[in-house]
Amino acid sequence: MRKIILLRHADTEWESPSGNDLTRPLTDKGLTQGHSAGVILHERRLIPELIVTSSALRTKQTMEQVIHGLGSGLPHTPHHEEDPFLYNCGVDELINKIADTNIGVKTLLVINHNPTIHQLALLMAEHHIHIGNAPHRERITGSFPPCTLCIYDVDIDDWNDFDPKLCQLRHSELVL
Repeated sequence: MRKIILLRHADTEWESPSGNDLTRPLTDKGLTQGHSAGVILHERRLIPELIVTSSALRTKQTMEQVIHGLGSGLPHTPHHEEDPFLYNCGVDELINKIADTNIGVKTLLVINHNPTIHQLALLMAEHHIHIGNAPHRERITGSFPPCTLCIYDVDIDDWNDFDPKLCQLRHSELVL
């Protein structure tokens, strides 16, 4: 059994000082959201071995705040993999990226952008619907605001076998 956490980057400025969308920074609210997401993961004892982000500044800043929120004294420090290809990628490309994850990773955190992260979150929540996770699925059906967090169990032993149909949504929330 593996765990995958999907997180949309935290709240950002509308524009970058350079005019380049890749360099849009987080707002003060976004910095707080990212930290709070890390606290939530720590409270749930979900310490990712790997955090995958695009090359956009906002995903990397979100990751830094998540790591800060996880706190000190962790059993391991999450590794970070930045992939410029994830900026503006589609769902299929993101699924392939997840399937390429090292077999040693038990818990994976993916921080990415809309609409792709939202589309993947919905696709992964389509199957194994039961009364316990219905509110979590409803929470992500309409929109996926900045710093929306989804936690899934994935019934696989090797990430090469990753398929959204094998995922079960366990938790979702908008981190404030």
